Amino acid sequence: MSSPSQEAAQVVAVPYPIDARLAAIEAALAGVGQAVQVLVDRERVQDWYGIDELARRLGKAPFTCREWARHGRIHAVKKQSGRGAHQGWSVSHAELERIRREGLLPISRASMRVS
Repeated sequence: MSSPSQEAAQVVAVPYPIDARLAAIEAALAGVGQAVQVLVDRERVQDWYGIDELARRLGKAPFTCREWARHGRIHAVKKQSGRGAHQGWSVSHAELERIRREGLLPISRASMRVS
C-alpha cells in the first residue's frame, strides 16, 4: 500500500506547468472562435443572391439552379451583374427560405414546350 503522501504526490503531479496548459487551451479557443467567425461571415443573410451563392447554400450545382430559374421552378429575376450586357439571375432571401421549406415550384406547361 502506498502512503497518503505518495498518493498526494501522484495527484498533484502535472506533466506540464499549469500556465503552459492554460495557454494551449486559450490558443485552441481562439482558433475555434476564428472558425466560427468564418462560418458566420459565410452564411451572412443578404437581400439577393446570385446563382453561384444560391447553389452553394442549397448544395446544388450552379447549372441546376440556373435551369430552375430559366424554367420557372424558382422565383428569380434577371439583374445587371457587372459583366457588361449580360444579366445574371438573382434570387431573394425570401425565395431561398421558401425553396428550403417547400421545394421547387411545379413545372409549368410553358416551360415544357420544345422549340
